[in-house]
Amino acid sequence: MKISEFSNKSNVSEQTIRFYIKKGLLIPLHTSYQYSFSEQDLKDLRYIQSCKRMGFSLEETLRILSLHRVASLHGPKEVSYLLNILQRKRNELEKAQEALKDSIQELSRSIEEYQLKISNPVRTSGMPLSFLDLLECPDCHGAFTLSDAVIRNGQVLSGKLSCGCGAVFTIQDGILYDKDLPSILDNSFFNAHTTFLEEYDAQAVTAIKKDEQALLALIPQKLMAEPKVIIETNFKRWFFTAQNIESIGTQHRYIFAESYPEVVAYHKSIFDSGDDRRQCLFMACRPNRYPLRHGCVDLWIDYMDSTDFSESNCEFLPAVLRAYMKQEAHIYGVSLVIKDPIYFEKLKQLHPELPDNLYKLYAPGGFEENLKNAGYQIKDTIFLRNIWETSAQSGISVSKNPPYRMLYSARIK
Repeated sequence: MKISEFSNKSNVSEQTIRFYIKKGLLIPLHTSYQYSFSEQDLKDLRYIQSCKRMGFSLEETLRILSLHRVASLHGPKEVSYLLNILQRKRNELEKAQEALKDSIQELSRSIEEYQLKISNPVRTSGMPLSFLDLLECPDCHGAFTLSDAVIRNGQVLSGKLSCGCGAVFTIQDGILYDKDLPSILDNSFFNAHTTFLEEYDAQAVTAIKKDEQALLALIPQKLMAEPKVIIETNFKRWFFTAQNIESIGTQHRYIFAESYPEVVAYHKSIFDSGDDRRQCLFMACRPNRYPLRHGCVDLWIDYMDSTDFSESNCEFLPAVLRAYMKQEAHIYGVSLVIKDPIYFEKLKQLHPELPDNLYKLYAPGGFEENLKNAGYQIKDTIFLRNIWETSAQSGISVSKNPPYRMLYSARIK
């Protein structure tokens, strides 16, 4: 029979049949540039399928078929030989079955653990009352009055902060909100149909985690010995402090600020499932309208925050945040450096809303120059890595001079 008939009769695709022929599992008659299959070939194919169900590899199956082909397997010696092969395979499968039972039990425990996390109500943290001394009106620098407050365990879950000049900030679900904030869906760098968890592939996350470790190593432990006021901003791409707060220390007061309310609410919901010893204030506010007292921040974690901010604004973020920093306050961060102006031109084509001066800000030496102009003294700049995976995600092909990430530290002059 021809290969088409053999395929129909065996219910195996022609592609698979040709593969078996190539591997020597099937040896049909080959004449006139075509294969001719016999009933014996059909028996061989049935046996191949049986071996597959028994867990034999193609190599093992070929060995067994070879035994059939060179011996009748009716003699005691031949039968015993094949019997040993089958018994060894059964022993392997029984061990694998036990291992699978252990795996299933482990999976069941993990499923139960995560089901409990879903079913148990998440603790909603609020704005700690101890943070009120850090707040002031961004318009007139006057004091706020807290009203309509729902307070639990020293934390404000909801309420209103009002200033005599007319400025009002609301507190909802423990988040401090300004008015008229943008939506993340309007940001062309983010896909509205994906979650923040889907934004990065596994390779990119691994690279970023290595960046995190390098940044953590740069922060001196002795600097963190005493309680500090620490701020992280613009964490829509990656929330560095949330990933590393146990390493940085729970004795500090943390301020997390982001312009997009959805991002703040998303990350706070994750944060609330963690350790309730952490003193944190989540703010959905623009950087030039943070309701923070000038000169209250000891340390700013800048994990690509400056880069992200400059993508959406025509300002240099360290200059905007300078007023909130204490004298001799520190910055530890990661910044983007764009070596090739062609890369920026291609990026600009994909995202026309990018400010024209972005390349000037992040050309080699540009970031350092802007830091100096903003009143910072640079301590360290360290090359981290080329961002090949980011370039690939952005749809831009970069063969040479790709952008790279730079680790840096600075302090107020």
